Order: sequence, then structure tokens, then C-alpha cells
Amino acid sequence: SILESELIKQMAEILPTNYSYIINEFCEFSLLITNENIVINQIISTFYVNIDSAEHAHAWLENF
Repeated sequence: SILESELIKQMAEILPTNYSYIINEFCEFSLLITNENIVINQIISTFYVNIDSAEHAHAWLENF
């Protein structure tokens, strides 16, 4: 089971890490196992990122 406190660490591969995030909603589903025996955690979550301008939002999107 993924703990919400660990979610950002696990998402660090795709989320830019030099920003702060707030997790608003978190729902975890059963594990998905591929034909190659790769285990995938399935979640739905709403993230809010601390961005205060259009310029910073553009920079965040470029890093995503």
C-alpha cells in the first residue's frame, strides 16, 4: 500500500522536484501486474503545485 506521505517521493520521476505539492484527494486501487510481471500501483489523486505566476507555470510545464 502506498502511503500518501510517500507518494511525492514515488512520483519524483515525473513531477518536477523543485516545487512544493499538496495532495488534495488520494484513492488507491488494487495492484496491476503486467504480462512481464511488472507491478504497477494504481492511484487517482489531485495535486496542487505552488505556482504564483504564468511564467512559473510555463517553467513547471517545461520540466514536467
